[in-house]
Amino acid sequence: MGKPAFGLTTLFSDSFEGVTSNASAWRYGTGSIASALATGDSFSINTSSALLVVSDAAPYSSGSPVVVHSISGSNFYATADKVLQLNMELTITNSAVVYTLGLFDSSSPAYAVGANSIALSVVPGATSNNVTLYATGSSGAVVSTVTTTVMQSQLIGTHNYALQVDYIASTVSPVVRAYSNGVLLATLTFTANDGIHPQASGASQGTAVRPFVRGVSTTGSGASFALKRVNLYSYTPGALLSQLQASRAVNRGVFGQNILAGEEKYYYSMYGNGFWNPATMTYSSILVNKAKSELGTVTSLRYPGGGMACRFDFRKTIGPVSDRVDATDTDGSGNVTVKGKWSFGLDEFMSLCKTFGAEPMYTAPDVLLPAAQMPEHVANLVEYLNAPATAGNPWAVKRQTYTGANASGYGVRYFEMGNETYYLESEMNALTYSAYVRDGGWAMRAVDPSVQIGVVAKESGRELQNDWDATVLENTGSVVDFVILHIYQPFSSTGDKVYSDPIKVEKTAMAMGDYLEYQLKATHDTIDVLAGKRLPLAITEFNAQLVNKTVGVPTYRLSYALGMQMSDMLRVFLKPEYGVITANYWQMFSNSYGPLSYNLYATATASTTFREYPAYPVFKLWGQHFKGSTLLTTTVSGPQSSYPGYRGIAPAMGSTYQPEAYLGSMDLTATISSQIASINTDLAGAGTATATMNGDALQIVFNGYDSNRGGSLGNWPQIATHTYSSPGRYDYVLSYEARYVAGATSPSRPLWITAASEGDTTSNLTMDPIVNSSYQPFYGWYRSEVSSNQATVTLNILSGSTATTSVTFSGTLQVRNMVMDLYRQESLPAHSIISSTASLSSDGNTYYVIVANKSNYAVPTTLSFSGFTGSSAKYWQVNTPTTWKADLDTAVWTVSGSAFALTGGASAAYTFPPHSMTAIEVYK
Repeated sequence: MGKPAFGLTTLFSDSFEGVTSNASAWRYGTGSIASALATGDSFSINTSSALLVVSDAAPYSSGSPVVVHSISGSNFYATADKVLQLNMELTITNSAVVYTLGLFDSSSPAYAVGANSIALSVVPGATSNNVTLYATGSSGAVVSTVTTTVMQSQLIGTHNYALQVDYIASTVSPVVRAYSNGVLLATLTFTANDGIHPQASGASQGTAVRPFVRGVSTTGSGASFALKRVNLYSYTPGALLSQLQASRAVNRGVFGQNILAGEEKYYYSMYGNGFWNPATMTYSSILVNKAKSELGTVTSLRYPGGGMACRFDFRKTIGPVSDRVDATDTDGSGNVTVKGKWSFGLDEFMSLCKTFGAEPMYTAPDVLLPAAQMPEHVANLVEYLNAPATAGNPWAVKRQTYTGANASGYGVRYFEMGNETYYLESEMNALTYSAYVRDGGWAMRAVDPSVQIGVVAKESGRELQNDWDATVLENTGSVVDFVILHIYQPFSSTGDKVYSDPIKVEKTAMAMGDYLEYQLKATHDTIDVLAGKRLPLAITEFNAQLVNKTVGVPTYRLSYALGMQMSDMLRVFLKPEYGVITANYWQMFSNSYGPLSYNLYATATASTTFREYPAYPVFKLWGQHFKGSTLLTTTVSGPQSSYPGYRGIAPAMGSTYQPEAYLGSMDLTATISSQIASINTDLAGAGTATATMNGDALQIVFNGYDSNRGGSLGNWPQIATHTYSSPGRYDYVLSYEARYVAGATSPSRPLWITAASEGDTTSNLTMDPIVNSSYQPFYGWYRSEVSSNQATVTLNILSGSTATTSVTFSGTLQVRNMVMDLYRQESLPAHSIISSTASLSSDGNTYYVIVANKSNYAVPTTLSFSGFTGSSAKYWQVNTPTTWKADLDTAVWTVSGSAFALTGGASAAYTFPPHSMTAIEVYK
């Protein structure tokens, strides 16, 4: 199995293959294995292949007692708030063996009759097997049971069985799941007083449990029943956060990057984003060496995407390259072109991680296969990556065969369950995604209990209170280990003309770091409520989505100002109190988002050239000059700057934090009713659409309706407008119930509702599509960017029409119980224009400091190195004439390793130049 994940409590994990000294650890009834063998009983120890064998040569009758592993006299304790998992490897040669495996309460002397046990029993048949999951009470009688039928092939042969007992939600009614090779066989919630109930025993122990196996065969049947490997685990999903927050070690997981599984649009990779030479099947040392020397330790690599992950099939990327699947491209006329094979596949990625010493973050697919097949697929993925290459693990055997090594597995810890799955609503909604996370996560843990499972969140901060996130976190919080965030702030599109103002770009970038601290705190507070527990965060994508209006000019996200913003975000991610386990920048190695530009297909040649946009030297400063192992507490006092707020980023002004305040709730039913006439006016177009009030619900009946009106979009209907007493910048929460019953034809794009403040052209709330025929609740939050005293709710209708093609649809929409809650916006204190992070080397001899001056004027500063006295210091500095340009002004090293004057060894006085990034190293 893979190594236990950070925060995983592995109370017992052992392998008994070939260990004859453990014979006495097995009991047959009340006697030891040794005496059982001496009297001719049916058990034997085969040190070369199996720990326990039951065969037809000496049949094991149904009246015999259970076989019990007593763990050499010690006890394994089941405790509340944990998952107890038993893994066994069994080989069954045919259907003539009836067998049972499970756990019993060894604190009871009645274990010989099967009292207080939890077990999986299999009764094989000619073509299928009856599988029963059950619990027994104090007398040994079965009191909770569920039976299913599975194909014989799932249980005949060599298989890894997992029995999971989940005490997270309840100690008296645990959820129990049984797996064969990661495939869920059965699940059952036990009733009170059944099976094993964790009880307090001393300060930290619970109920003593032991595993058992029982087999029954028939003489002359040719049956063989062999047991090999017994592992018993206890772990708590989501146990990383408390340990992360207690640590002051520099978490280098935040200096992560993304590696896409494919170049261009073909969803396959030959060049590994420029790291791989497919001609020689070796690395491009030029790019590898550049990344190592300039970016320091690339400590986390995320793969295979991005959007590519949603349908990424690892099976196409493994094995000899000649046997891998060809990638193809189909043009608009249906012509298929073969593009090439996966020269850079899963094993090559794992080798790249080893080259960098990076922790892999694997993004599992979410819609690759039909939902029912996905848990088995991700279990096979974990087996390929992590399981030992033994007969019971065919995918792991393939891994060893293909690579010629890695017999024990790669030990991948972190798995994301999909990528931005909320964009795939038509294929997987919040409820079906939640089911996938639960079932897929448990199937993965059945193969390797040490894996850490992450769930996709749509928003962060208070915006987590939306339909998707509320549903997903409430339904998966008990089983996941971390929450996945993608942070692209500030965010703009080509319609946001405000970003033609470079001053707006600069001010937003400089305010983002301080805002991020409040945002992450609000994220944790909201997750606490929705998930029912505190979970760590994985920021697997972060950047800014900024558009430059000047044609032919690179995007603002490559500018020096945005490089400074990314630096400030790293400063925040490093703080243990925000519980960030990894952060992966999107995307240094892509030629799209990243500030390093190069030919993806030519990095193996000596003529490779790189263009470094102004943001790149900021990353180099961190990589080359922040090498400490212990994070130091850093405080900054000095001048501050106000920020008006934009695109969901709160204003920052004054000296204190002003929390948001609830101002009231508005039922919009009456408003909707009063606007029926204007709604019908707005709906006028090709075909008919008629709005009425059906009781307390707005009802719109579409009949052959074309929202494009033959090419002219017209006005989308404003279904509610609310005016309040005084203008201001407000936050809104909109909630309602809605349903859509499709008629003969339905829109190729569904209906949805938006809301915005009057006059706000840069920010609005877009709710999830209305696609269900029964009423569904909707809930969303947004922040106005202008001062207004009026909010408007609009119905968006797109039938998929174009200016030249009319597409009509029919159906009935109903909306009811629409309420808008009004809040005064939160306001942050004015943000500091100086930010800093410090660390100490492992030997205590070097003090590393990163300082950013986020203003356009020089700032005289006094630096104090608490508890440290240096004899000398050096500094490195990056700057540029104009912070916001990405095309003309390249950030340069204005200072490189010059002497930095100390005052008495424990402090220094220095004036930081405008918009400068400075690294200081102080030496004892």
